[in-house]
Amino acid sequence: EEVGCRGAQTITNKIHPDFAVVLDCSPSDYKNHNGILGKGVLLRVKDANMLAFKSLINYQKEICEKIDVPYQYFISMGGTDAGMIHKAYDGILTMTHCICAKNLHTGSTIMDIDDYLNAKKALVYMMKDLNEELIESFKEGNR
Repeated sequence: EEVGCRGAQTITNKIHPDFAVVLDCSPSDYKNHNGILGKGVLLRVKDANMLAFKSLINYQKEICEKIDVPYQYFISMGGTDAGMIHKAYDGILTMTHCICAKNLHTGSTIMDIDDYLNAKKALVYMMKDLNEELIESFKEGNR
Protein backbone atom coordinates (compact mmCIF):
# COMPACT_ATOMS: atom_id res chain seq x y z
CA GLU A 1 0.00 0.00 0.00
CA GLU A 2 2.84 2.38 0.81
CA VAL A 3 4.21 2.18 -2.73
CA GLY A 4 1.01 2.55 -4.73
CA CYS A 5 -1.01 -0.54 -3.79
CA ARG A 6 0.96 -2.66 -6.27
CA GLY A 7 0.64 -5.81 -4.16
CA ALA A 8 -3.10 -5.34 -3.70
CA GLN A 9 -3.58 -4.85 -7.42
CA THR A 10 -1.47 -7.87 -8.32
CA ILE A 11 -3.09 -10.29 -5.88
CA THR A 12 -6.58 -9.04 -6.73
CA ASN A 13 -5.95 -9.71 -10.42
CA LYS A 14 -4.44 -13.11 -9.65
CA ILE A 15 -7.15 -14.51 -7.38
CA HIS A 16 -10.24 -12.41 -8.33
CA PRO A 17 -11.76 -12.52 -4.81
CA ASP A 18 -15.47 -12.44 -4.02
CA PHE A 19 -14.75 -10.70 -0.73
CA ALA A 20 -11.69 -8.99 0.77
CA VAL A 21 -10.70 -8.02 4.30
CA VAL A 22 -7.80 -5.58 4.52
CA LEU A 23 -5.84 -5.48 7.78
CA ASP A 24 -4.03 -2.25 8.49
CA CYS A 25 -2.96 0.23 11.12
CA SER A 26 -4.09 3.85 10.97
CA PRO A 27 -2.73 6.97 12.64
CA SER A 28 -4.08 7.92 16.02
CA ASP A 29 -5.28 11.53 16.10
CA TYR A 30 -5.97 12.58 19.69
CA LYS A 31 -6.28 16.22 18.72
CA ASN A 32 -9.36 15.51 16.57
CA HIS A 33 -10.62 12.57 18.67
CA ASN A 34 -10.21 10.24 15.68
CA GLY A 35 -8.56 6.91 16.39
CA ILE A 36 -7.77 6.80 20.09
CA LEU A 37 -5.39 4.17 21.43
CA GLY A 38 -7.19 1.72 23.68
CA LYS A 39 -10.67 2.52 22.31
CA GLY A 40 -10.85 -0.53 20.06
CA VAL A 41 -11.22 -1.69 16.47
CA LEU A 42 -11.54 1.06 13.86
CA LEU A 43 -14.75 0.97 11.87
CA ARG A 44 -13.22 2.80 8.92
CA VAL A 45 -16.17 4.61 7.38
CA LYS A 46 -14.31 6.75 4.85
CA ASP A 47 -10.82 7.44 3.65
CA ALA A 48 -9.15 9.11 0.69
CA ASN A 49 -9.74 6.09 -1.56
CA MET A 50 -12.93 4.41 -0.37
CA LEU A 51 -16.34 4.84 1.17
CA ALA A 52 -17.02 1.77 3.27
CA PHE A 53 -19.83 -0.60 2.43
CA LYS A 54 -22.55 0.25 4.96
CA SER A 55 -23.56 -3.38 5.38
CA LEU A 56 -19.99 -4.33 6.30
CA ILE A 57 -19.61 -1.50 8.82
CA ASN A 58 -22.88 -2.65 10.40
CA TYR A 59 -21.64 -6.25 10.38
CA GLN A 60 -18.37 -5.30 12.09
CA LYS A 61 -20.28 -3.30 14.69
CA GLU A 62 -22.69 -6.17 15.37
CA ILE A 63 -19.85 -8.66 15.77
CA CYS A 64 -17.91 -6.35 18.09
CA GLU A 65 -20.99 -5.82 20.24
CA LYS A 66 -21.83 -9.53 20.24
CA ILE A 67 -18.39 -10.55 21.52
CA ASP A 68 -17.84 -7.48 23.71
CA VAL A 69 -15.03 -5.92 21.69
CA PRO A 70 -14.70 -2.13 21.82
CA TYR A 71 -14.85 -0.23 18.53
CA GLN A 72 -14.71 3.33 17.25
CA TYR A 73 -15.75 4.96 14.02
CA PHE A 74 -12.84 6.29 11.98
CA ILE A 75 -12.41 8.70 9.08
CA SER A 76 -9.02 9.06 7.42
CA MET A 77 -7.37 11.27 4.84
CA GLY A 78 -5.03 8.36 4.10
CA GLY A 79 -5.90 5.04 2.52
CA THR A 80 -5.39 1.28 2.58
CA ASP A 81 -5.13 -1.47 0.00
CA ALA A 82 -8.94 -1.58 0.14
CA GLY A 83 -8.99 1.51 -2.07
CA MET A 84 -7.51 -0.53 -4.91
CA ILE A 85 -9.31 -3.81 -4.29
CA HIS A 86 -12.89 -2.53 -4.09
CA LYS A 87 -12.62 -0.93 -7.57
CA ALA A 88 -11.44 -4.06 -9.37
CA TYR A 89 -13.60 -5.89 -11.91
CA ASP A 90 -17.30 -5.16 -11.24
CA GLY A 91 -16.48 -4.05 -7.70
CA ILE A 92 -15.26 -6.36 -4.97
CA LEU A 93 -16.96 -6.34 -1.60
CA THR A 94 -14.14 -5.04 0.63
CA MET A 95 -13.86 -4.35 4.33
CA THR A 96 -11.04 -2.87 6.36
CA HIS A 97 -10.26 -4.21 9.80
CA CYS A 98 -7.84 -1.83 11.48
CA ILE A 99 -6.44 -0.56 14.73
CA CYS A 100 -4.69 2.75 15.36
CA ALA A 101 -1.16 3.54 16.42
CA LYS A 102 1.11 6.49 17.07
CA ASN A 103 4.32 7.20 15.16
CA LEU A 104 3.40 5.09 12.15
CA HIS A 105 6.13 4.42 9.58
CA THR A 106 8.86 4.77 12.18
CA GLY A 107 10.94 2.41 14.27
CA SER A 108 8.99 3.51 17.34
CA THR A 109 5.39 2.80 16.38
CA ILE A 110 3.18 2.53 19.47
CA MET A 111 -0.07 0.56 19.63
CA ASP A 112 -2.32 -0.64 22.42
CA ILE A 113 -2.00 -4.41 22.88
CA ASP A 114 -5.67 -4.67 23.88
CA ASP A 115 -6.67 -3.05 20.57
CA TYR A 116 -4.59 -5.66 18.75
CA LEU A 117 -5.97 -8.61 20.73
CA ASN A 118 -9.56 -7.38 20.40
CA ALA A 119 -9.16 -6.81 16.66
CA LYS A 120 -7.79 -10.34 16.34
CA LYS A 121 -10.68 -11.73 18.39
CA ALA A 122 -13.25 -9.96 16.19
CA LEU A 123 -11.49 -11.00 12.99
CA VAL A 124 -11.34 -14.67 13.98
CA TYR A 125 -15.02 -14.57 14.91
CA MET A 126 -15.95 -12.95 11.58
CA MET A 127 -13.92 -15.44 9.56
CA LYS A 128 -15.72 -18.32 11.27
CA ASP A 129 -19.10 -16.62 10.85
CA LEU A 130 -18.79 -15.62 7.19
CA ASN A 131 -20.20 -17.92 4.57
CA GLU A 132 -21.28 -17.70 0.95
CA GLU A 133 -24.88 -16.88 1.85
CA LEU A 134 -23.88 -14.00 4.14
CA ILE A 135 -21.44 -12.59 1.58
CA GLU A 136 -24.16 -12.74 -1.09
CA SER A 137 -26.54 -10.88 1.25
CA PHE A 138 -23.91 -8.12 1.64
CA LYS A 139 -23.58 -7.90 -2.14
CA GLU A 140 -27.34 -7.66 -2.60
CA GLY A 141 -27.58 -5.01 0.09
CA ASN A 142 -25.09 -2.83 -1.77
CA ARG A 143 -26.74 -2.92 -5.19
